[in-house]
Amino acid sequence: MCIRDRYQRRVHGIISKMEIKEVSGKDFGEGRDVYAFDFITKGYTEEKNFKQQFSQWGIFENLGLYYFRFNQRYDELQVDSFLNDLFSSAEVRKAISSEFSFNTPAVGKVSYEKLKCTMTNMDMFEVLEKREIVVEGYIKKRFDEFFDGITIQDLLRECILMEESEYYDVFSTEERQQFLFHVFTLLVLGGALCQYEDYITEYLKKTKELYKSLVSARKDPTSGSIFVESNVFRVKAIDDTQIWPEKSHPQNRLYVICLLYTSDAADDLLCVDLGGRRIIKKK
Repeated sequence: MCIRDRYQRRVHGIISKMEIKEVSGKDFGEGRDVYAFDFITKGYTEEKNFKQQFSQWGIFENLGLYYFRFNQRYDELQVDSFLNDLFSSAEVRKAISSEFSFNTPAVGKVSYEKLKCTMTNMDMFEVLEKREIVVEGYIKKRFDEFFDGITIQDLLRECILMEESEYYDVFSTEERQQFLFHVFTLLVLGGALCQYEDYITEYLKKTKELYKSLVSARKDPTSGSIFVESNVFRVKAIDDTQIWPEKSHPQNRLYVICLLYTSDAADDLLCVDLGGRRIIKKK
């Protein structure tokens, strides 16, 4: 999603978002139908509500959002094949050529981590107030420290990045595996030339907006409950080659988001105010 290069002090990034559509494709695999991909468009970060804030945080110019359709039903048992076909696709390679180059005509292996994508509210961030990392919206400061290429100048960044910190346990291991947490972290850490926020309001607001726009949701007709129906993968390597020059840097990110269902239920996701407290939405 975003990469920070500590040597060149530049920020790069990519997200691929998929939805199903019937398109023609050529089968270059054996014994199965190969996923064919059709490029739709390159993201929406130039929209006013994203551009101004993302520019301030140093992630606008090189945050790439790419949308593709694919030609058959998604099978969770065929994730490896899906990702191999994605990065082997000539259509995909052409679309992301400014971000990546490939040395082989087809990908044999994609190393990835499947993230959790179940959050439908912003309650997980309320703990920041309880632990007094944030006080009445203000992010508490600390002495500057350079850590993993990022300047840690407040307790929020400390609790996100520094495992030895007394605040690292603010977010559990399971919460850190949530895609919502990854989106929040991306915005809070920002790019190489980031103008940090003193208050958490904008971080929560843009996290909510970006997350809602990237995932799909379904409303249970009986209970009225909202479920996220997207699969999210953080890609780490392609054909055993690390994608990024600094494999462990916290802002080196490539996500593939598979949109499984489209619904107006997305409008009901994360119905919270800027402080993170839940608002019951009346019909």
